[in-house]
Amino acid sequence: MAGLTAALNIAKNALLTFQTATQVISHNVANVSNEAYCRQKPIETTYPSSPSPAGPIGSGVKIEMIQHYFDAFLEKNINLKRTDYGLFSAEETGLTILESLFNEVTEESGLINILQNFWTAWQNLSNYPENLSARTQIIETGKLIVEALRAKFKGMQDLETQIGLKLKTIVDKINALSSQIAELNLQISAMETGGKSANDLRDQRDKLVGELSQLVSIQYFETKEGAYNIVLGKGFNLVELGRTWKLEVSGTDVYWVSTKGEKIPLTSKEVASGELGGWLRLLEQLSDEFNYEYVSGNKIVYNLFGKLISEGDRFVDDLGLSIGESFSFSGKDHFGNTISGSFTINTGNETVKDLLNTIESAFNYTVSAYIKDGRLFIEDKYRGSGELNFSITTDSIDFFGSFDDPTYQRRVVELNLVGRLKLFGEELIKAVNELHTQGVGLVFYEKELEGAYWVNQYIKELPYFLDITKTSNGSGLTGFFYIWIKDPTGKITPVRVSLEGLSVNATLDDLADRINSALEEADFYNGPTDWNVRALVRNGRLVFQAQEGYSFGFSNDTSKILLATGINIFFVGSDPANFRVNEVLVRKPELIASGKMDVSAFRSEEPLFGVFESNSRNIDLDQTFNINKIYIRLYDQKGNVITFFEIDIGIPSLREILNELDNLPFLRAYVNAEGKMVLALEPNQTTVYGFEIGDDSLTNGFVDFLNSEKMYIPAFRRNGTSETRVITGFERFNLNENIEDYLSFYLFDENGNLINGEPFRINLDEIISNDGTIFTLLQKINSYENAVYGLSSRLDRSGKLIIETTGLYNTKTFIIQDELSNYIQAPYNYGFINTLKGYELKRGDNRIAQAIADSATVTRKSLNYSTLQNYYSSIVGEVGSATNSVKDSKSFLETLLSQLKSIKESISGVSLDEEMANLIKYQQAFVASAKVLTTVEDMFEALLNAKR
Repeated sequence: MAGLTAALNIAKNALLTFQTATQVISHNVANVSNEAYCRQKPIETTYPSSPSPAGPIGSGVKIEMIQHYFDAFLEKNINLKRTDYGLFSAEETGLTILESLFNEVTEESGLINILQNFWTAWQNLSNYPENLSARTQIIETGKLIVEALRAKFKGMQDLETQIGLKLKTIVDKINALSSQIAELNLQISAMETGGKSANDLRDQRDKLVGELSQLVSIQYFETKEGAYNIVLGKGFNLVELGRTWKLEVSGTDVYWVSTKGEKIPLTSKEVASGELGGWLRLLEQLSDEFNYEYVSGNKIVYNLFGKLISEGDRFVDDLGLSIGESFSFSGKDHFGNTISGSFTINTGNETVKDLLNTIESAFNYTVSAYIKDGRLFIEDKYRGSGELNFSITTDSIDFFGSFDDPTYQRRVVELNLVGRLKLFGEELIKAVNELHTQGVGLVFYEKELEGAYWVNQYIKELPYFLDITKTSNGSGLTGFFYIWIKDPTGKITPVRVSLEGLSVNATLDDLADRINSALEEADFYNGPTDWNVRALVRNGRLVFQAQEGYSFGFSNDTSKILLATGINIFFVGSDPANFRVNEVLVRKPELIASGKMDVSAFRSEEPLFGVFESNSRNIDLDQTFNINKIYIRLYDQKGNVITFFEIDIGIPSLREILNELDNLPFLRAYVNAEGKMVLALEPNQTTVYGFEIGDDSLTNGFVDFLNSEKMYIPAFRRNGTSETRVITGFERFNLNENIEDYLSFYLFDENGNLINGEPFRINLDEIISNDGTIFTLLQKINSYENAVYGLSSRLDRSGKLIIETTGLYNTKTFIIQDELSNYIQAPYNYGFINTLKGYELKRGDNRIAQAIADSATVTRKSLNYSTLQNYYSSIVGEVGSATNSVKDSKSFLETLLSQLKSIKESISGVSLDEEMANLIKYQQAFVASAKVLTTVEDMFEALLNAKR
């Protein structure tokens, strides 16, 4: 009986086993196309045997477990490749768009070709400075550059916006997947409490982990409860059993939120791969803010009301500090210069903004100090890698925390794509503008010129403040610039405006006052109601104004203040994403600067030594003079003596003196039709360029007569071998005996820099007091000791003064000015040069146009000693190279993933052929087991029938 019963039990268990096996096979077949499904297999084992007289007898079969064909090591490798694939997939999408923005295939519309046309237009203007069509061509090509750069930045800005939206989508997916994984963790842990494997739930979880790994770089491991703990990037918890941490997006900033609610910014440094890492890497190439380093405190500060600290909070009332407490800070700026400072709470009304201003001032405004998310940030204003660091302490507490934590710093290794493009655009704008500010067009500005850039109050708010020349300690402004003023008579006068003594904290009104002070020295400004030319501040902009009949231009700005305020510039705007061609030039192309006002050769308008006429008419030729001798000294064009004549004449009449003089070689002496006495050089000779006259009189001499008639020929009285100066030749200039008069030469090298930091000055009063003459001035300029200044002087055939560079030393150009005591400039109608005049607006001058055209081939330090065009070409090449590299990497990963998935499919995938074979096997086994049942039943019936 035991044998039949056991056989019946074996058949029953076999039927149950084969039913379960068939169910598993059906489950496999049903999930044949489910990529996340891992093949399952029933693992059969025998029941424990039963003892019998013949020995242990088998008890049948049972399902020990449902085996899950899953290779965890292989899956982790696939997920790692998914992470890399997500990275390259995101980058490929973004870089393909970027590549289209930098498409230079179409030559006519490519920026490289537009740039070349721009330089060519300036070269054409240098060849034809007076040609209006050449000027118009510059305007048009300038507009094309503006449009091309704007389009590129607009495209990148749109892509940045799209990335922001993409980041939001990805972060939402990451948060959702994290929550689902955490929920599955709980279910799996609960289901596997009895030691069984929750295969289908594990498949679901592994699928979610695979999706998550493509979105973001993760590390995960299985706990003893069967749950996955997941860590994001470099150590940020994401899932722990049933608990999750969230990511947040604000604009284009991604944050990991801690359990305390603290937000930690995530960049590609923390999340190096996955789609999130790819988009973050792209974003960090498209946002200029990533080119500026910052350090920030690692402590979030709250005010007394539980809110995040803000710049308007007061230290006493809002933050709980006491009067008398102080902050001490120190650090280094971008270039490694050490800074330090302190801030004390004196009144209790001080705000956080006051502290920020103090910090910025200590850094000489090379950083921005601000509060964000309750933390103090110190951000560099210079792009690229620097040495910025900072620390701050208070008397009692650690208020802002440490600034040394790398988690709360941004360090720049190299400029990103938008940074390089912006640098290119800024250098292009600056290259043109810094030259354009130094030049003049075919006409001067009339009526009014308004600066392009505005401030609330301070010069330091100007966009090019960092470019302004400063003192060695960075606390003051230095340098100067020239305003050239043309009055209604056509006379042009240079007015030098010095910035020496202005603080970096000076206001724009301070600058306007400084300009007006210089104009006042030159007598063009006598107050707000009495002026010919003036400067003022209107709506935060510097404005120059001129009365009717007056006009003005600019040159030789060694201070860079014209560039900073936007005066006389070609491109308006410091940001290449938003700039334009100056509308003033568009309306009036003749104002485009093509020439310069500083000279390499100066020729006076009035002669220094010319034709001398008596002041009186109808001169009495019979008047006599108490002299016995007349002396004549002849000079060459450089003021050197050629020869000396001594004429014995004996108490002569004027007629006799004129006859004697007229008979001398190279001289003319006569009375003209108006009855005026005339003394001059013969007009058609090239030997003698000047002369002086002397006599031996004590009183009533001929030289006294010349002086009385205001014939200011250099003259002397001779007594034996000694001479007494009677006329110097400077009398015509009406120099004031009570003040010093200087002739000042401001010398510039080929780059427009002031040589030696000071002008070459000649003290005219010193020449006069030492019995010198106008010829002495020529000699002094030409002297050996002054040869270092690279100037020479001479007279031309009409007696006009010519001063020119010698080509020696560094002097390329110069500006001559009359200056008075303490080196202030003389009024425009007073002085030596102001009387001789000689400055003119030369319409054919092409120096600025040529310099701008040449800037195409000038290497620039800020561009790694590359030219503008080569630098931009390198950007285009890098974008193309990066795009191709990412595409190749993505293609390689696609192949690799396909191979790995094939390996996984061979292990975990469902084979229909195999499943059908197993199904037939179990079907037949099931039928056979059922047959055992009927057979045992028949045997039971036979046994029962036998008993009856």
